[in-house]
Amino acid sequence: MQVNTNPEPLVTIITVVRNSVSLLEKTILSVINQTYKNIEYIIIDGASNDGTIDIIKKYEDKISLWLSEPDKGIYDAMNKGIDLANGAWINFMNSGDKFFNESIIESVFNTDNYDQYDLIYGDSEYVHADIIGCSIHKKTKKLNDTWRFMPFSHQSLFMKTDVIKKYYFTINSLTSDHELIYKCYNDKLNFLKLDLIIASFISGGMSEIKIIEGLRDRWRGVRNITPSLKLDLFYFCMINVEKIRNWLRKILPQSIKKIIFRSKILMRIFQIR
Repeated sequence: MQVNTNPEPLVTIITVVRNSVSLLEKTILSVINQTYKNIEYIIIDGASNDGTIDIIKKYEDKISLWLSEPDKGIYDAMNKGIDLANGAWINFMNSGDKFFNESIIESVFNTDNYDQYDLIYGDSEYVHADIIGCSIHKKTKKLNDTWRFMPFSHQSLFMKTDVIKKYYFTINSLTSDHELIYKCYNDKLNFLKLDLIIASFISGGMSEIKIIEGLRDRWRGVRNITPSLKLDLFYFCMINVEKIRNWLRKILPQSIKKIIFRSKILMRIFQIR
């Protein structure tokens, strides 16, 4: 993808992928069809062997840089992308996810270069992978609740490249994106919330598949930054509540799950992901 010489900031979009031949193309199209033209697009593939490389080569002339090699997991691959990024801002749009519409990056950056901010974020559309036609508008949470929750999806975040290169992701955790955001919040970096739905992402991420392990990793990451008894009690309770939710997910029929997913009130109770 050619980089235009214009006053609009260069935005680096990084897609991390491994063996995702059925999902990658929609993500690539979501990036290369953006109306905003000053984009650097990087794809980091984890040595796929299912045809994913053929999809990448199909759009090679629209991709700034791609590589395929073994890695130590998704966050190791994301760190590789950070090292290769030249843009003023970075967004991670991994395989299966996409921008909410073709003009969303332009909507973010066409009025301001946001020199005074370190992180720009917005809402997301959450799409249930197993229930056709089911999606919800996921609004951002309060930043002062970041010790408890990821306040927004990483797909809906643009972070200054020079800032993220000071942090990087921990590679031995399922919730390194949450840990990085909490570090930024604790270090009092400048966040800006936009009233936009920036990204659409599908359910089934590793932190959802391994929910209990993900909660333990989140607990460990936050505790390393700001240890407290309040924090320990919260995560202890969350893990045990999640065990009950897992049991409910196993016994509820699909039709009931669909009703729960579409009900904001019931979703808060059962947290169907």
